Amino acid sequence: MVGTPHKRMRCMASANAPGADRLSSLPDDVIARILSSLNAREAARTIVLSRRRWQTLWRELPRINAEFFEFDTDTEGMETVAEDDEVAFKRFVNRLLELRDPAALMEQFWLRYPSSEQEGIQASSSSSEPNRWIGHAVCNHARSLEFISLISPLEIDHAIFASRYLRKFVFFNVTLSQGFFKQLENGCAKLEDLHLDDCVIKDDEISSQAIKVLTINDSDFSCEYQTTIATPAVTSLSLSCHLGSVPLLNDMPALVTASVDLNGRHIKFDAADMPPLLRSLSDVKQLEFDYSGRQLTIDNNLQWCPKFNNLVNLTLGRWSLDANFYALTVFLQNSPTLEKLTLKLGEFDLETPERIIGELEERSFTCERLKSVEVICLEDDLLANRVEGFFVNNDMTSVQIDIKHLNWKASNVTDVLLSPRWRNLWRFMPCINADLFDFSRETENLEKIVKAEVMLKRFVNRLLELQDPTTMVDTFWLRYSRSDEHDIQPASAEASRWISYAIQKHAWSVELVAMLSLEVDHTKTMQSKKF
Repeated sequence: MVGTPHKRMRCMASANAPGADRLSSLPDDVIARILSSLNAREAARTIVLSRRRWQTLWRELPRINAEFFEFDTDTEGMETVAEDDEVAFKRFVNRLLELRDPAALMEQFWLRYPSSEQEGIQASSSSSEPNRWIGHAVCNHARSLEFISLISPLEIDHAIFASRYLRKFVFFNVTLSQGFFKQLENGCAKLEDLHLDDCVIKDDEISSQAIKVLTINDSDFSCEYQTTIATPAVTSLSLSCHLGSVPLLNDMPALVTASVDLNGRHIKFDAADMPPLLRSLSDVKQLEFDYSGRQLTIDNNLQWCPKFNNLVNLTLGRWSLDANFYALTVFLQNSPTLEKLTLKLGEFDLETPERIIGELEERSFTCERLKSVEVICLEDDLLANRVEGFFVNNDMTSVQIDIKHLNWKASNVTDVLLSPRWRNLWRFMPCINADLFDFSRETENLEKIVKAEVMLKRFVNRLLELQDPTTMVDTFWLRYSRSDEHDIQPASAEASRWISYAIQKHAWSVELVAMLSLEVDHTKTMQSKKF
C-alpha cells in the first residue's frame, strides 16, 4: 500500500509525457464509442497498433459501418462497379462478420453496397450476399439497421426479419416484394421507426401495430392495385411517391404530424382520390401537403376537403394557389384552429402549368387564430404580392405576412429558415462554394443561362457583402459562365473581383471552373502569402 501513490504518480507522469499513448489509457467503453464512429475498415486497421488490447477490441464494437466507397477505385462515378472492388468488399465484410466476437451484441449495422445487375448474373444471386449480412445483423440483436443499395434496387429477402430487438431500419433503393410487411409485422413486433427511400414497393398492404414513425420518400408503388397503409400507432408520417397508385391511408388515429408530397405525372391519382386522402389526415396538428401530378378538375359542389379541427401549422405548395387560390381557400375554410400558414411557391420553373381547374362558389373564410403567414419564393415571383392581396381582400389585415426569398438552391444561405441559431451561422463559413448549377443546369437555352448568370452574380455579391468581416476564407470554389460569347470583359471582371476577395481573406485554396473562357486579372489575384 505504501508504494501505491508513487506508482500512480509514475503512471500519470508517463501519460503526460511527450509522445505518450494517451488514447490507450482510456476505458474500453470510451474507445469502443470512438471506434464505432469509424467505418468498419478503419476500425479493423487498429489491429496494427502495438498493444494486444487493440488487436481484439474492434471485434466487439456495437456499431458496424460497412462502406463500399472505401474499396471503390473507379474514378468514373457509380455508373459501373469494378469487379475487383466488389470482390474485395465482399471478402472484407464476410471476414469481418466471421471474426467478430459472437457474444458481442450489435446496436447498429450500416451497409452501403453496389447492387448491379450484371449480364449473366441473376438478381437473386447478386442479392444473396447482402441479404445474408443483413440477416447476420438481425440475428445478433441489432437495434438499428440501415442499408443503402447503389446502382440497382436490391431484392430484399423478408424471411430474414425475425427479431424482438429491432427498433429502427432504413432502406434506400431496394425492392420489397409481396408479404414483406406482413413478415415485418409478425417477426419484428417492436419496430418503431421505418424509413424507406427510393424503394420499389410491390406489397398490397403496409401494416404494423408498433411503428410510430413512418417515412416513405420518392418510392414507387404498383399501378395495378392500391397499397393500403394501416398503422394505428404512427404519430409521424412522411409520404412521397412519383410512380403508381397513391396508397390508401387507413386507421391512423394517433397521427399528429404528416407530410404528403405527390410529385410527378406518373402517379395514379385523380380528383376523386383527394377526399379520402385528406380525410385520413384530418386529425393532425401539423400538415405539409404538395401536389404536382396530373391536372385535377374539381367540381365546385364537391366537398373534397374535410374539417381540420386540430390543425395548427399548415404548409402548402404552389398548387394551392391555382384556379384563383382554390385549394388554399378551401383549406382555410376548414381549419378553424390554424395559427401558422407556410406557402412554399417552389424553387424551379415559375411557369409551371396549373394543377387545379375549378371555380369556387363560396370564397369567404374566417381564421380567427391565424397570426402568421410565411411565403417562401424566388425574388421575382409575382405570386407573393398576390398572396398579400388575398388576405387583405378577405379582411385579414392583422395577419403578419413574412416573405422570404430563395436564391434557388443556395442551400447554405437558406439555412436562415431554420431556428434563430442558424440565421447568422452561415456568415462565418470558411469554405465558399458558389455554383452556377445551383441556379440552372440548362446549358443550351440562352435565356436560362442569362437568368442563371444574373442570379449567381446577385447571390455572390450579396453573400460576400453580408459575410462576417472578421472571418477568414479557407477555400473558395466558383463555377461560373458568361452569356455573351463575344464580350469577355464584364464576366471576367466580376470573377476576378470575387477571387481577389477570397485571397484578401487569406484563402489557402481557390478553384475556378469557367463554362466559357474567362480572363483573370493577375494583378488583383496573386497577392497573398497564404495562397
